[in-house]
Amino acid sequence: MAIGNIGATNFYKAQDTHPETQNTGRKSIVFTNATDIGKALATRQVSVDGVSIELSDEAMQALYDARDKFYADRDAETERYVAEFNKYAAEQQKEAAEDMAEDMAKALATARRIANGDIVPAIDEQKLLEYNADLYKMAKAAAMLHQMEEHRKDKSLYENEEEREYTDPEKETTPMQKYGVEVEVSLGDVPAVEGISEGQLTE
Repeated sequence: MAIGNIGATNFYKAQDTHPETQNTGRKSIVFTNATDIGKALATRQVSVDGVSIELSDEAMQALYDARDKFYADRDAETERYVAEFNKYAAEQQKEAAEDMAEDMAKALATARRIANGDIVPAIDEQKLLEYNADLYKMAKAAAMLHQMEEHRKDKSLYENEEEREYTDPEKETTPMQKYGVEVEVSLGDVPAVEGISEGQLTE
C-alpha cells in the first residue's frame, strides 16, 4: 500500500484519513523510523491529539509484524539503490578509463610524429602540451634532428573529437523510496486502534 500525504517525519504525525467521518475522530499516525515504532511497542500505547491509546495484544502483534516488514522493505530498497548506484559508477569509471587510454595513445602518437619531424596540426601540439609538457619538449627537441629532411604533413588526431559527457551516478540512480508504518485509530467514545499497516510513503 502507499501511505499518502506525509509532509513530515515527526513521531505521532496525526492526520485525518476519513474526512467524511470526522465526527468519529478517526485519525492515523505514521511512523517513519524503527526507533519511534520501538517507543510505541515499549509503552504499549500511541498518542494522537493528546489522547493516549492503549495497544491491545492483537495491535501489539500487528505493530511487531509491520515493523519487521518495515525493516525488510527498507533493507531491500537500500540494497536496490546501492546496486543501481554502483552499476552507474562502474560505467562511469569504465568510460573514464577508456578516455584516459585514448588520450594517452593520441599523445604518444603526436609526440612520435613531432619527433620524426612531421608537421602536425596546431591543435594536436596544444593537446600534447596540455597532456604532458615534458613529453612535448622532448618531441620538439628530437624534431631538431630532422630539420633538413622533407616533412610530412599529418592530419589531426583530434579532428571531429567529441567530448564525452559524464553524469553524476547519484543523479542517474532512482531515488530511494521511503517506507513507514501507519496506525489508524478511532477517537470515539472508546479510543482504539483500528488497523496497522506498512507501506511506501508518498509525498
